[in-house]
Amino acid sequence: MEYNCVMEKNYIPYFIYDKFIRNEQYGEFHSITMFVDIVGFTSMTQNLIKFGNEGFEVLSEMIHQVFEPIIDLVYIHNGWVATFAGDALTAIFPESNVLHSLNAA
Repeated sequence: MEYNCVMEKNYIPYFIYDKFIRNEQYGEFHSITMFVDIVGFTSMTQNLIKFGNEGFEVLSEMIHQVFEPIIDLVYIHNGWVATFAGDALTAIFPESNVLHSLNAA
């Protein structure tokens, strides 16, 4: 199944950018976070690097195949990706979007 979502993905959420424009450099907001981690990624990596560049290409494609639809769903449901760490990502949803975060998960 081909999954393709064309939408704008901002590195800085709009409400934070708006505060910055108004020179408001401090603040807080309540949120819900979602942490996604690929189970078994370390052992997969160790096995694939034995194949050199071809193994790295396979690994890169796997990460892309897993994360692209997740990232699209996060943004569709009014969240944003705050961090990437190897085979993991953390998404943030403003607290007012509880159902959005559940639907994305």
